[in-house]
Amino acid sequence: NNSATSNGCNGANENVVVGPRAPAVVTQASADVVLGASGSDLFDTATLSGATANAAGTITFKLYNDATCTLGGLVGTVTNATVNGNGSYQSPVVHVNAAGTYRWIANYGGDANNSATSNGCNGANENVVVSAPKIDVTKTTSTPIVVTGGTASFTIKVENTGDVTLTDVVVTDALAPGCARTKADTEGLASMAPGAIVTYPCTLANVTADFTNSATATGKPPVGPDVTDTSTVPVTVSVTPPPVIPTPAPKTDVAIQKDATAQVTLGTDGKATIVYDIRVQNNGPDPAAGVTVSDPAPSGVTFAQITQQPSQGSCSIQISGALLSCTLGTLAVGQSVAIKVSATVTQTGTITNTGTTTTTTPDTNPKNNTASAQTLVVAPVKPPTPKPVPKPLPEICNTVEVTPKMLKGDGSAQKINVKVTQGQKAVAGAKVKITGPGISKTVKTGKNGTISISVKPTKPGIIKVEIRNKKACNTQRIGVVGVFEPPVTG
Repeated sequence: NNSATSNGCNGANENVVVGPRAPAVVTQASADVVLGASGSDLFDTATLSGATANAAGTITFKLYNDATCTLGGLVGTVTNATVNGNGSYQSPVVHVNAAGTYRWIANYGGDANNSATSNGCNGANENVVVSAPKIDVTKTTSTPIVVTGGTASFTIKVENTGDVTLTDVVVTDALAPGCARTKADTEGLASMAPGAIVTYPCTLANVTADFTNSATATGKPPVGPDVTDTSTVPVTVSVTPPPVIPTPAPKTDVAIQKDATAQVTLGTDGKATIVYDIRVQNNGPDPAAGVTVSDPAPSGVTFAQITQQPSQGSCSIQISGALLSCTLGTLAVGQSVAIKVSATVTQTGTITNTGTTTTTTPDTNPKNNTASAQTLVVAPVKPPTPKPVPKPLPEICNTVEVTPKMLKGDGSAQKINVKVTQGQKAVAGAKVKITGPGISKTVKTGKNGTISISVKPTKPGIIKVEIRNKKACNTQRIGVVGVFEPPVTG
């Protein structure tokens, strides 16, 4: 009653996806170590779990020396043997040569049935501290020589010069038990951070023989063996107290000499140059310490340039050229230094310049601590002033005026009045030319600068009036108009 079905592949809702497993890697870095003499070997152990029983692939271990595991901090990358299922896998060692905190990152690379892991920086149990613990002890004495039966005094300094905290620091001293210390009597020895210092005094009484005293400091770092250091200091016994020989106070005699250009002449710019030579010498009997030179410029003088610096120490020009200041240091007995400086002077007369030297050593002869030099400054010789050549007076132009301004071109005789002036002054003898249609006349003005000319213009046009023999300011024009006569009627 029922036929067989014939469903094919990939029917609806007939596909099932089996994804890879997501395993985990838990790690355990090797223990903190003390940096060995030739470096240290570090390793990591990764435990793979949650993978298939036949998981394959590899686990890669990376070691970094910075806090965020950057590429620049990568120390080494190592890969263990092939993974064979879940379990623990130890990395090959990575050798390091410096102290510090190192960080491992271990990740399984995955296979067809297992996803890769993605562990990051600063994972649990992945940081390894490679430390370089160190302790220093220094023992000194303020009494290297003591009288028989006297007391030797010492100072002991303990310093943590490593990179980790030291605890339970102990100082032992076999020959001077009073110099031994523990955290019970010196609180600072209980725990000493890197750079910490503990200093204390101690003594040994009734010293009767020469001896070399040793102090040994020992501290416990977080890992590794204790660190230790020893310091020794000798003490000598004197049968009789050594004589106290007073040290004589040093004394010296510092002298200064000064020379200057004898005479200068101001230039056309009102300036001249003076050269000063200064020499400072220690006449002894002891070295002179803290030698200085101070040389204020006199009025009208400005220091311009140090042309010769001293052979020791240095000089500088200060306060815009108003002061020469030198620091020469310590001068040995008989030693001298030379200084040369140029200055600009702007006023005439005798210019006196004074320099002073000082020393911090007592000076037995202060009279030669000051020296002066003089320069005569003269004004420039002025050449005779040539007499000015008089300039020619400019020629003043002449003005022509005419009346009337209009004539009739009817051939009748009509008068033109001409006047020539120079400023407000009438000009006599001015040659005036009158030209126009059918008119060409040349006349001269009378002594009152005027003249009248009769003309008979016959047609319209322009009559031009101009001055010909003198500089003219202008020309004049007279219009000639035609005349219309209406016809006679009636």
